Parts: sequence; structure tokens; C-alpha cells
Amino acid sequence: MGTFTLSPGSIDTGIGDQKMINVQDLKVERWISVYDYGNITRGYALAGYKGTNCCNDVNRAQFATESTIHLYNGVTNSNYSGGSSSFIYDKGIAWGWGSGCCQGSCNETKMWDFTTETESAGSTMVCSRTYPSTLTRHAVRGTQSGPAGRFSAGTDIETGYCTGGNGGCAQTDKYPFATGSMTTAPTHGTTCGQTGWSQGHYSYTVGDGSGGSGNPKSFSHVNESWATATFSPNISQITNLAVTCDTHGFEKTYGGTHNQTPGMWSARGMNNDITTRVISWSGLRGRGSSDYMSEWSPVYSQSSCYFLGGHSGQDGQCTIAGKFDCLTDNFSNVIAMDTYSDMSGTCSAAGFQR
Repeated sequence: MGTFTLSPGSIDTGIGDQKMINVQDLKVERWISVYDYGNITRGYALAGYKGTNCCNDVNRAQFATESTIHLYNGVTNSNYSGGSSSFIYDKGIAWGWGSGCCQGSCNETKMWDFTTETESAGSTMVCSRTYPSTLTRHAVRGTQSGPAGRFSAGTDIETGYCTGGNGGCAQTDKYPFATGSMTTAPTHGTTCGQTGWSQGHYSYTVGDGSGGSGNPKSFSHVNESWATATFSPNISQITNLAVTCDTHGFEKTYGGTHNQTPGMWSARGMNNDITTRVISWSGLRGRGSSDYMSEWSPVYSQSSCYFLGGHSGQDGQCTIAGKFDCLTDNFSNVIAMDTYSDMSGTCSAAGFQR
């Protein structure tokens, strides 16, 4: 089960032991965990890039065997993208993915179908972006009616969000999967880098328009409002595109650092407070003792998160895969999950899971 958030109407309470409670139009939002829709069995890394060239590959990761297969090439060449997955509708929206999105800002999106494993046309964003922060709200909402206190069947409010990016746009795009129509949410207040993650009824972004330092923000899914958050301890400069554990009880994120050598960071939010920790790079392939690793192509399973390609200081854009255990923070290489591209890179690909 998920976390319950209550929005009360009126509550009248008697005196002493005699208590009468009258609740009118009470709304309940239940945050969906992955367990509501069965196990998450697979992830996708779509497109990506190497050097100045974007690829058009579809790589599918199977979490049970921790292996990746190359399904086909032929999707739209693109990079610097992000994805929001819907567990209810078996589809996702890829933000900043389209014919004009290779190595530059664009306002295009594409839809990804988890059943047919194909792309289709998506809606237009309110502004052009590159390296945006992408977020997802998984929730259903029920409303109390009548004196018996019964609640209506849950109304799906599962939604993807996209904000910030190097394009200089601080506005927030909103895609409710139930309606399939693009709209907007409140403005972020600052452009932000590609580091964004979701936890229950909050999401978080870190970084400025160049993808680098500070400026942590929290986003309440309940009332769709932004607030300034606090990093504790502070990490002054981070690499873009983190990987996320967005599963009930394990919600946190992992990213690389430029100023902690060697080091990666983990972060977990609670309302407007974000607790951080620098963890070891130990054993990460494709980098020297002081190199960084960033621009990960992120997917997550029930209890782990993975990157399916990224950018290392030693190898540049690559197809290397790695894994974080969301419970222990342990990192490991997963060679069988390495991706394939005729460009030899699936860096900054759009990532989905189902």
C-alpha cells in the first residue's frame, strides 16, 4: 500500500468519551507503489549519443536475469532526454525526444508503448529544453460521500512532469496520463540541470541551468507547488542525470560528483530536507582513479536502480552498465547489462521501466 494524504472537509467532535465525527467530502490520495501493479520486470534505454552523433537504438534490460538485449534500431535519433513511466497505462513519455532533439534544445516529446515496444508522436512542450529534470507522480484519488463514509473508486492522477534544462526555461510541463493532453504546472522558479527524482508525494531537482551546483528544490505532488530545499551535508557540484530508486520504501537517488574525488552521492528527501552521502566509486569500469561518471541512462527495478550507458572521464560516452542496491547503497558492475549501439554510446538516453 502507499502513503495516504488527507484533505478534510469538516470534523465535529463531542465532549469526553462521547465523540461524533462528521467528515464531508474527504479526499484521499494514495501513492501507488510498484507492488500495486506487479513486479517491474524490464527497463528501456532509447537512443542516446556518442561524441557528436546520436543513435537510434532500443535496448531492453531484463531485471530477473540482469541482462540487456538490443531489440532494434530505427527510433528517432535523440539525446539529453528523460522519461516518465505510467504503471497504469503501460506507456511513457520521453521529454526532449524528437527529430530536432539531437545535440540541442527542443520542445518535442515522444510516447513509448510498453506492449508494442514502439514510439509514437507526442505533445509539444511549452518551451525548448535540453538536460531537463523529469519527474513522475504515481497516485490515485478517492472522494468520501454519504454518511457511511464510503469512498469512490480511485481516480487515476498518474502524471509526468518536465522542468528546467539548459534551454533556459523555468516553466513546468505536465502530462496527465489519464487525459493524454499536455498542460502546465507552476513554474519552477529557476532553470535546473538534469538531476531530478521522485519520492511518494514529493519530487526533487538539483542543479542550475548548466547541470552543476546547488539549488535543491522540492515539488509537492499534492498541491503542485515548488519550495526551496536543503542539502545536508551540502554537495556543491554534481554531475547531471542521476539514477533513481522510485520504489516504495527505497526512494532515493544516486549521482556523480565533480568535486568529490573519487565519489558518488546518494540523496533522500523528506519534505523540504534532503539528506546526502558520498559513497565510493570503487570498481566502476571506464574511469580512472579521479575521473567522473555522469549522463547516465537511468532505469529502476523493485529494489535496485541501474544506468544503461553514460559518460566517463576516461572512455567518454559509453555503453557501460552499473547497479546500485537501494537498500545497502552498494554499487556493482553488471557487464551483461551493457547496451549496444552502432555509435558505441547510449549516453543520456531516455529511460523507462515497467
